[in-house]
Amino acid sequence: MMAVNVEKLADAGKRYIKKMDLEDMAALKICLLSTGALAGLSLKSRMARRLVGVTCSFLSAGLAIPLVSQYLDELHAAGSAAESLREDKV
Repeated sequence: MMAVNVEKLADAGKRYIKKMDLEDMAALKICLLSTGALAGLSLKSRMARRLVGVTCSFLSAGLAIPLVSQYLDELHAAGSAAESLREDKV
């Protein structure tokens, strides 16, 4: 079973938030908005529900993928830096 280091994930998240610009923050907020719309979808019309669901799904996925990719890059860079520091101490 793979162990999850929550502290490492939180530290990478904090570093990533500091590097975010206005466009990244806006994309994150729109992504969260569309995810919330999907969760709270309560339209009566079946066609309207499908249209809003599909639109929010594509919007959420289209914005989340680049944000998660940038976060994973930051997480990977943090792991490389930690490994090089560990090698220097040995």
